[in-house]
Amino acid sequence: MSSTGTARFSLREHRISILSSPGSGKYTFILRYMGYRNCWGSIDEFYPKDDIHRRQCLIDDKIALTELYPIRNMSPDHFSMAVEDRQGFLLMYSITSRDSFEAISTFHQQIRQIKGEGPLPIVVVGNKCDMATVREVSIKEGRDLARSLGAGFIETSSRNSINIDESVYELVRRMRNLDELQEPEKENIKPRDEPDPPRTRTPRWHRRRIFSFRAAHAWPSVPGRLVRGAVRRLGRSKLMCF
Repeated sequence: MSSTGTARFSLREHRISILSSPGSGKYTFILRYMGYRNCWGSIDEFYPKDDIHRRQCLIDDKIALTELYPIRNMSPDHFSMAVEDRQGFLLMYSITSRDSFEAISTFHQQIRQIKGEGPLPIVVVGNKCDMATVREVSIKEGRDLARSLGAGFIETSSRNSINIDESVYELVRRMRNLDELQEPEKENIKPRDEPDPPRTRTPRWHRRRIFSFRAAHAWPSVPGRLVRGAVRRLGRSKLMCF
């Protein structure tokens, strides 16, 4: 995140899904990203709360509204609906669990079945990097998997708040880049052969005549001599209306 320059206030909502195997730390990740530690003392208190979590932040001098949604219901109907509504994906695994790492490819295939084969903003997140002594997945393996999926890669630690914001920011940058690629190119505006016709205006004398005609008939109870005197003072051209 850049700290210099003038911020451009173009707010856009970035809907992000987090997919992971149980025990990969996605809820602790959300606690850290959202700053919920002051609200809930433990993950058990946080778990049953609402699934959608919104945070407004400044990324590269642009304001972004990030919306995180951890998918925990993997039933086909719910999963399909949840993925269809999302724009970017954090695929998270624990570096201490090879099974969670191997599940990333399955998640990616399921997302592709719903989203199709077009460009898709994805970041592979290797969580629990603070537990390097019990590591089962190397950094090279995580990076190679992300490259094969056309995704970004980063390792995080929910416990020590390492690269929590950076992982979401990297996904937002990928979403923005995709938006720029999908915007239709602006066509060059060619000059027209014929100029615009001149704008017509009602002649001033005609506007005066209309006004005097309306004024003469607005108050039928006014004596005729008063109306005639007023019209005479307004000008000869207005007498044509009577």
